Amino acid sequence: MALSSAELYEMFLTLAPTRVEAARSALDGGDRAERSLGLAAALLPLAVDAALLGADGLKELAHAAGMAADAPEEQLNAALDRLASAAVALGHGDASGARVNESELREQADALRQFAPRTEVAAEEPTPTDEDDGDDTTWKPQIAEDMVSAFLDECVERLDGLSERLLELENRGDDKELVNEVFRDLHTLKGSSAFAGLKKMNRVAHRAEDRIGELRDGKRALDRNLIDILLETLDVLRAIVERAREGGSIDVEVGDLLARLADPDRAPAAPQPSPSKAVTAPSGPTAPSGPTAPSGPAAATPRAAAKSATLRIDFEKV
Repeated sequence: MALSSAELYEMFLTLAPTRVEAARSALDGGDRAERSLGLAAALLPLAVDAALLGADGLKELAHAAGMAADAPEEQLNAALDRLASAAVALGHGDASGARVNESELREQADALRQFAPRTEVAAEEPTPTDEDDGDDTTWKPQIAEDMVSAFLDECVERLDGLSERLLELENRGDDKELVNEVFRDLHTLKGSSAFAGLKKMNRVAHRAEDRIGELRDGKRALDRNLIDILLETLDVLRAIVERAREGGSIDVEVGDLLARLADPDRAPAAPQPSPSKAVTAPSGPTAPSGPTAPSGPAAATPRAAAKSATLRIDFEKV
């Protein structure tokens, strides 16, 4: 379910002031690494939203400012002022439409790019979608090398917040603001992973965002099945982040999860036996030479076994 232009526009207007203020906070304290993380976390999602709306000048300035942690603070604050005023202007258009001075936004973006790391990619980097059928097991970061760790830390922080909100959602499924918060978090994960080139995360976050979008729009009711799938989604996203941090292949299996996110009523695939786990034969003189399946009431189906292995307990309760 893709967002309509009107929905994207509304989300942009709602989130832009918050993201600009978050970027200002990043300038006020912390070392360079924290400053880089704060700017990127606040402004790269803003650039994604602007790109989706076709606001190219605003997209370029948000992207350049998000990657220019080494720029003079006065210059960054001027860029944030311009982003804030542009967002206000886009929200107060007349009958002929909303307007911003694209050339001024681009000039400011060009001035900031000299402070960006040399490995930065162009702001026009295409956004991967759920339908992207390219290789998603190899991650070639599309962000500066010194931003990779900050990006992954931001993903973990947002996943932690999502976990708390999903657990709250079980008891407050009719809380529209809570649903909106979950939607915005997934939307941000989708956008930031697209900019970073982490395709597998982008595909999963995109599908999860679609389901929460249906919940937000009243097209789907919240039930235990959907909550379970979304919690499983967070587990898979965490696994993707860990593989990315290790620098190896993103070999997390997502096919079955994507299918169930597309159709939450779909039964999960039967778990495959792990070749790394040895089967212990019963002891005693009558023990068979090979593994035997248990019978009677104690026998468990693969689905029941998988279910018993996925008990979730809130970390704070532990």
